[in-house]
Amino acid sequence: MAAYVLPPPPDVDDALVKAWLFELYKRNSFLVDSSTDINGLNDVVITSVTDNEVLAYDSSSAKWINQTAQEAGITQLPTETSTNLDDVGHAVNTGALKIQGTVIYNSTTDNPVYAVGNAAADIWVDGAGTTVHSPA
Repeated sequence: MAAYVLPPPPDVDDALVKAWLFELYKRNSFLVDSSTDINGLNDVVITSVTDNEVLAYDSSSAKWINQTAQEAGITQLPTETSTNLDDVGHAVNTGALKIQGTVIYNSTTDNPVYAVGNAAADIWVDGAGTTVHSPA
């Protein structure tokens, strides 16, 4: 992008002010988006707005489209508490639910955790690999 040096502001004279503002507009109009909402953008299509929708990119239309997370193919993580993640007898720690690599959202700490094994007593770690839950 080319750099522009704007002329200094004129003294108070209506004709000079108008000319200066016009020059400023000419040099910068391509940088200013006068859109007041996101739907004013060229690559966004918003229809029938409802709560909890997201903007998801649609490659076939090359547009961002409002839709529910499910329509966009976004899967919600299962949620558990720290107490349940630490309880070896809780369903979240059973072989049917606890598969190595399973991600669970810990609502107590507001962070995701990952299972490192399939056994009920296998640990849950955070994104850094630090043990955060050891079911017992």
